[in-house]
Amino acid sequence: MTSGNEPVLRGMPAPSGSARYSLNTASVRCNFEDFVHAARSSGFGGLEIWQSDIGEKMPEALARELLASNGLEISAFQLLRDFEGAPDHLRSERLIEAEKLMSQMTGLGARTLLLCANTSEECSSDPRVIAADLRMLADMAAERGLSVALEPLVWSKKLNRYEDALACVLALDHRALGLMVDSFHWFWAGTPIEFARQIPPSKYLGMQVCNVERCDLPPLQVARHHRLFPCEGIWPISDLIREVRSAGYDGLINFEVFNDAYKGLTAAKFGDLAARSAARLNDAFEN
Repeated sequence: MTSGNEPVLRGMPAPSGSARYSLNTASVRCNFEDFVHAARSSGFGGLEIWQSDIGEKMPEALARELLASNGLEISAFQLLRDFEGAPDHLRSERLIEAEKLMSQMTGLGARTLLLCANTSEECSSDPRVIAADLRMLADMAAERGLSVALEPLVWSKKLNRYEDALACVLALDHRALGLMVDSFHWFWAGTPIEFARQIPPSKYLGMQVCNVERCDLPPLQVARHHRLFPCEGIWPISDLIREVRSAGYDGLINFEVFNDAYKGLTAAKFGDLAARSAARLNDAFEN
């Protein structure tokens, strides 16, 4: 169900075109180079890229050069899963994965690693274990000049609300650890928009936005297959953006729109749709 009405944003500067937004490369099935060119042609300021974008045909150095030559930033690098609280028999495997991701980030020039909160039934719910693991990961990142953006998922075992994730991040008080705000998990978990004011500016490491229509599907299925562009659904996305901006976040806002209906589009067509959505957000800022 499409609302068609976005709240007016006041008290914040209007973005210029699509430049304040980034696109997620997992939005469509295409090669990395095509997506880079589509993002540039559509006026976006960056890309949120995945480890799967990098490989033999697109090594880190080439990807970095391609992004730089097209004037695109990397808003975040995906993805580390099931790290904090991982059982002992998986700990070494997760550490090796984290090392590899951070090594790739260094080659790419990426600064922020996305960490999705642990969803495994095997993971520990002991706050001391979770804190120790997050501190260890943040230490690894800090040594390389990187940051870790923790994203609570509504289906995570322990850290499944922004209130809990923020409490954990503030308790650790580590300069390399902060939050990734994803509007999907924010609204689905029922976090009040005003809660954005409680997040210190230094703990905002990124923002991802999408919308949804009313349905009876479980959140995991909706998140992976039925997300909509920010202005197309039932959530007041622009209100959340306003609060996050007012709280001090001034980085790129990533369109994380995973929808099976878009997967078969060309990168250029998806970029065009995303640019129209960005224009609608900008209209809300200006009027």
